[in-house]
Amino acid sequence: MSDIPDAVAEAARRARDRERQQADEDTATREVMRVARAVAWEFARQHSRAPDAEQFQAIERFARFVTLNGADTRPVDPALLLKGWEAQERVDAEAQRQIRREIARAQARSGAPFGPTPEQARAVAFPAPPRRLSEDQARSVMAEAIAVTQARIPAWTRADLIRYLGRDAPGRGLGRPPRP
Repeated sequence: MSDIPDAVAEAARRARDRERQQADEDTATREVMRVARAVAWEFARQHSRAPDAEQFQAIERFARFVTLNGADTRPVDPALLLKGWEAQERVDAEAQRQIRREIARAQARSGAPFGPTPEQARAVAFPAPPRRLSEDQARSVMAEAIAVTQARIPAWTRADLIRYLGRDAPGRGLGRPPRP
């Protein structure tokens, strides 16, 4: 019976620690995003366009690095950080180019054939025929097509159903990749 108060106190301490840790993580994330947004604004000012999603992710990673994962909350100079980020991106691009160059040289020295192998070329030129659906798979695809078409268009027609099957149905089992 005397263990119960100790267990309750331990559970309360753990809950308090979790809350404190969550608050610290939220503060760190806010700090990283503040720096990333400042750099993105500077990027937009200098380049007359906003950074695309990939660039913003790279800026965010850079901001996470610069702020020591949000622990450093000192004021920053966005123009200087943008200059540093762009320099780092150039260094990374050059390193990737060097790696690709070394790989190509190693392949050339080893005598590895360039381009696709004959088997790969044959697979592209003559793809395998689509596999047929089993009866259960066909029923499942039709049920899904009817349900989705009926949900989209209350007064659907056979043409609407065929349009869903041809354009919007996922490609699983139909012998073709799904549409993006």
